[in-house]
Amino acid sequence: MPIFDSFMVTKNIRQRGLYSGKEQTVSSRVRVAAGGSLVTGGADVLRMLPVGEDQRPFRLTAMIKAVSGTPVLTNPSFSFGISPISASNVTRPDGSVYTPVTASATRLAGSTAMGTDEMVTITEIDSVTDASNWGPFFVTMTPSGAGAFSVAGGDVDIILEVVFLGEIHEAPPLYTEFNNTKYKN
Repeated sequence: MPIFDSFMVTKNIRQRGLYSGKEQTVSSRVRVAAGGSLVTGGADVLRMLPVGEDQRPFRLTAMIKAVSGTPVLTNPSFSFGISPISASNVTRPDGSVYTPVTASATRLAGSTAMGTDEMVTITEIDSVTDASNWGPFFVTMTPSGAGAFSVAGGDVDIILEVVFLGEIHEAPPLYTEFNNTKYKN
């Protein structure tokens, strides 16, 4: 199964909100060149955004933007899911433990076709009401629908904007030391 990483995943920085309960918006992109295609059925996965522990997305906006030429898209339909960053628990200095999430290609939204404007916003995500302690995870996009997603006639960027709330559970500051290599932020 080929995995395509966005530039945010290659930076290896987990996104987290600055303040408890405040909205945080982060976006990332993956480029698909003319003549490129992504296979459906979980064969190809786009890892779009690494998110830190105790965060839950509540709104997604996906869009496809032309980068060059006049692209023609076939089957622009995706499922939105999550996959764990690590298989082990994350324990914070205050003793809070966050277990790895269970990978699911449809955890955030099932198969969703892009509109004629090549954009879709998903607001009906139940992850914020989930009482479990979510460990760090990747937000993923998986091509879905009747056939492969393909691009002809020009390059496109698949862009995903994720909105989540900072720190779901009340907690003291994450770290009492800064500029220290003991903790990966």
